[in-house]
Amino acid sequence: MNGACRGVSFRDPSDQNCSVTGTIVTMNSSILKLDDPELDEDHAVFQQLILSLLMSPRGETIQALDALRTHASSHFSTEDADLRRLGGSNAHCRLDEHAAVLRSLEEVRAVVSSRRLEHHVEARLVDSLANELLHWLPAHVQEMDAAVAQQRSKERWGGAPLQFLSGNRKLS
Repeated sequence: MNGACRGVSFRDPSDQNCSVTGTIVTMNSSILKLDDPELDEDHAVFQQLILSLLMSPRGETIQALDALRTHASSHFSTEDADLRRLGGSNAHCRLDEHAAVLRSLEEVRAVVSSRRLEHHVEARLVDSLANELLHWLPAHVQEMDAAVAQQRSKERWGGAPLQFLSGNRKLS
């Protein structure tokens, strides 16, 4: 592993949405598509910022954390407004999940900016956060954000778009 960049510290072998090649993590981006242009773009940026954090050189970790936190905060703010408006039994759970992600980003940033950890321990902490977010994002999008996208579609067009599945692939 290159000393300036961090690689992947673990991977769930059963996870079909992410794969590892050397120190590069790839994610099947189609799993982040909900046929809502705003959400799809936000999720693509979210994914890219997580990957940027994972691969950031030590001197750029705080900037990468800040960029990810800024995007996450903006994205969650928009979703949270939709969730509060839509209500429902899962809205509180989703709001709590968003808050937990932001709290994790803030906590890791505080530790990294304190410079109290040895480099390899700091790198493992940031790797762990980035990897957890990479594994969390597809499930969050498909299980939580899909409801927001569906409701937005209903409001715009009077119904949700049809999605055709072939095996595990969405063909919409």
